Amino acid sequence: MAEGDGATPPPVSPPPVDAVLVERLLSLIAQGLYGAADMGVLSLFWGPKGPEPRGWIEEMYAEPNRSLVGVLRLSFRPRPQAEHAAVESIRASSERFFGALFHLVEFRQMPLEELRSTVEVLGQSFRDLRADIGGLGGIAGSEVSYFQKMTVEREAYYTRILDNLYDNLVRERSEPTD
Repeated sequence: MAEGDGATPPPVSPPPVDAVLVERLLSLIAQGLYGAADMGVLSLFWGPKGPEPRGWIEEMYAEPNRSLVGVLRLSFRPRPQAEHAAVESIRASSERFFGALFHLVEFRQMPLEELRSTVEVLGQSFRDLRADIGGLGGIAGSEVSYFQKMTVEREAYYTRILDNLYDNLVRERSEPTD
């Protein structure tokens, strides 16, 4: 094709993603999600004798999550729309999950309906993010090793945490703080 002849150059396929890198990023994101669903939720109950929950969750889980998602986004930048959309879904689900968790730091002061709604958003965004991570793993052709190691009992443990969170927070509100 001669320069300036008006012919359209053939489309260039993006380079393949590094499946090992994608799997590791997805596993680390999943590990942080489960850690936040466990220890991040637990931090809400620490009261004045523990570290400030918002800062602790930010440092331990939210900031590392944003960094990992950022690297994931860069890894999929020159990719087809479906892959890019799956990465953006992980980003959005992460933001919803951590936004709800941060909002729950104020659970003692919020109206009960707002508390219930926020707990529901936390649970749904947890499930969405888990599905998004697995979905992108499938698109990229890599199994998420963190999920492969998850036993049925361990998965049930996290489900119970989220399913019982509203009742536990309401109960905690009625307890005197030290």
